[in-house]
Amino acid sequence: MMRSLGLVDRVGATIPFILGEVTEDERARWMRIMVVLGLAGIITIFSPDLLNAITGIDIFDSTAPTGFPSTTWSALQNLFTIMRVLGVAMVVIGGVFSVIKL
Repeated sequence: MMRSLGLVDRVGATIPFILGEVTEDERARWMRIMVVLGLAGIITIFSPDLLNAITGIDIFDSTAPTGFPSTTWSALQNLFTIMRVLGVAMVVIGGVFSVIKL
C-alpha cells in the first residue's frame, strides 16, 4: 500500500479555495495581492534599465567594467535575463489570478 505524502490532499483542498467565490473583504485582499504582484513584476522586468539609470552601468554591454571578471559579468547578464523572464511570469500570473478571482 502506497503512503500519500499529503501533497495531493493539500492541492485538492487549495484549488476550490482559489476558484471559489470571494466576499468583499476577500476581494479587497486579493486586489491588494494582485496590485503588489503586478508592481513587483514590472519592477523586476525593468530592473536592468533602473540599474542603468541609477548607476550608469549597462548590464547588457558585452564588455565588463574595469576590474570586473568577465565570467562574473556574463553570469550577471544571465541573472538579469532570468529576472526579466520571472518578472513577465509574475505579471501574467497576477493577471490570470485577477481574472479568476475578481
